[in-house]
Amino acid sequence: MSGKKSSGNEEIFSKEKSNRNNIDNPGFSQNNYIQQNSEILSFSDKYGVQLKVPAISVILSGLFPGLGQVYNGDSLLKGLLIFFGTTFGFFIFLIPGLIVWIYGLYDGWKKAAGVNSGLYEYKPVKTADLILMVMIPLIVMVVLMFLSIYAMMHFTEMSYELINI
Repeated sequence: MSGKKSSGNEEIFSKEKSNRNNIDNPGFSQNNYIQQNSEILSFSDKYGVQLKVPAISVILSGLFPGLGQVYNGDSLLKGLLIFFGTTFGFFIFLIPGLIVWIYGLYDGWKKAAGVNSGLYEYKPVKTADLILMVMIPLIVMVVLMFLSIYAMMHFTEMSYELINI
């Protein structure tokens, strides 16, 4: 009897969920979503095209930590968290930054391979997120460079040597 109650509750829950999706997004249809996802996967299988290339994701994550996640269609927030986790981890001590960076590489590879196998949903790359994910680390690097130059000039005697050159 408890099995029937749980299946009845699951049926009610799924109806409420589909009604909620239809109210929030009138154009949303679970069947349409599943059909589009299966069409994308069948296209990649038919023509041998990878939806996401794991090597590209790893290379991007190696250059800018978090960029591989954005390439895979994850949120900009996830990419920025990995970037700042890596950056601050390197400043605190080398090992925490290295751990976060390696996690970003692994997550990028795993997510891209999962998209290709159908394990994860295919999400196209958002160009604005890619641009922000490149610009924010560059801005942070420039600010850190100027802060280190400022600290060097004000807290050491090198500033006098640089001025006299």
